[in-house]
Amino acid sequence: MIRLLGQAWDGWQFFLKEGKLAAVLLVALIYLGLRGAYGRCRHLYVYAGVMTAACIFPVTAAFLMQYQTAFYEYRWIFSLVPLTAVCAWGITAFAEQCWEGFCLKVWKRALPVTVLFLCALFLSAGPGGSKLSFRQTREEREHADSVIEQLVAMKEDVCLWAPREILQYAREQNGEIRLLYGRNMWERELDGYSYDTVSESMKALYRWMEGTDPQGNPEPGEGETTSYLREGESCMAQAARAGANCVLLPDSLEEDAVRKLAQAFEGSVTRLDEYYLVTR
Repeated sequence: MIRLLGQAWDGWQFFLKEGKLAAVLLVALIYLGLRGAYGRCRHLYVYAGVMTAACIFPVTAAFLMQYQTAFYEYRWIFSLVPLTAVCAWGITAFAEQCWEGFCLKVWKRALPVTVLFLCALFLSAGPGGSKLSFRQTREEREHADSVIEQLVAMKEDVCLWAPREILQYAREQNGEIRLLYGRNMWERELDGYSYDTVSESMKALYRWMEGTDPQGNPEPGEGETTSYLREGESCMAQAARAGANCVLLPDSLEEDAVRKLAQAFEGSVTRLDEYYLVTR
């Protein structure tokens, strides 16, 4: 519960970073309330206002996050708010006021205001949440495609264990590749409606490959500490037992460390792009 409170406390600010539709929602609610424009839709207005306030205030937001399930991030609780409907309602009421009677006498005032309002709305689009730039995403995909293409040319019937930046595009590039684990390892919401859970042993493999602790924070001295390498040997042996026959290791590891890891995997080492490829 404390973790959810922390996420809810910072959630509103993070929610607004990439999109301002939530701010448009607040403007629409205030505008409709001041104009008394809710009329026969009073129940919708009251519901939207109450749920919006509940999503913004940390304590109530934490309870909603608990209700939705921990797989989801803060922004998903706004699915309880009729955001699109209320924004459209506010825009319609505003346009109706500007174009009262739809008389051509008011077009000089109404048309520019309406255009400016619509431009502001389009610039505010986006539900919030972190996003990679299109260029960065394209570069990552091209890099992953290149690595996978070289890997498939070197070995058939691949069961791959690799860093996240490779795994997330691997099957898009080649559907015959088998993965030790998939996107649901780092996108927990994909398991929101599934009864299957990822085993703790697989989570340990993912954390070691990404160099993070159980909370997702980077571990100090990745690739250098004795404990990290000892854990890596155990993970390599476990990956082999799980059926992996190809492992991509980052080139930040020293060659002696890579040889020890390859021995634990009972495989051989070659270079592949920016990685060490261990196969068996």
